[in-house]
Amino acid sequence: MTDPRARILVCFGLIAVVLGVGAWVSWGARSGLGFGLGVVGTSGGLLGWWFAIRAMGRALADERVGCAGSTLAVLAFLLKLPVILACWRAAEWLGPPAPVSFLWGLALVYCALVSWALVQR
Repeated sequence: MTDPRARILVCFGLIAVVLGVGAWVSWGARSGLGFGLGVVGTSGGLLGWWFAIRAMGRALADERVGCAGSTLAVLAFLLKLPVILACWRAAEWLGPPAPVSFLWGLALVYCALVSWALVQR
């Protein structure tokens, strides 16, 4: 694995797993589930942005964008907010430690995004 971007993603993936298990062990199952919901919900939202931006970039470069690809990109973009809100509501429903752990998972994903963007330079 010589690509630094891949190393960053693998590193943050391992950190997410270790922190999720650590939250589970330290503060209970609800905390670990909240952390997992934060990571999964935020990652889903970022993938929605990524698909939409990639489809727009292809269209601006006069590359052919398939109908199915465009439809999936628009759906992923439109569904990103309901997915993260559903994960937040599930974390709220779990109880007191889960919403805080959800926010820690959200922060971890955005830190990974910033690290990945810095490696791009």
